[in-house]
Amino acid sequence: MDTVPEPVKIKLLRLKEGVATLKDFRVPFSLIFGTPRDTLLVEGVYDMKSESGREFRQIMMAPIQSTGPLQEYQVIHN
Repeated sequence: MDTVPEPVKIKLLRLKEGVATLKDFRVPFSLIFGTPRDTLLVEGVYDMKSESGREFRQIMMAPIQSTGPLQEYQVIHN
């Protein structure tokens, strides 16, 4: 994640597929990412780059309630 003052490494934990309706042209889905609990990101729009170098721009991400060692974040694609 491109954050200030330095980038933050996040991990893709899971993909959750939604249910398509007749009017949908694709199946909605959400991506769940995680960071260690001591690394918290606020809800907002982020640019990110994968380990392979692929860039993703203007991704809306929000923290969600989570238990365990990681803070989880959700990215929804409708």
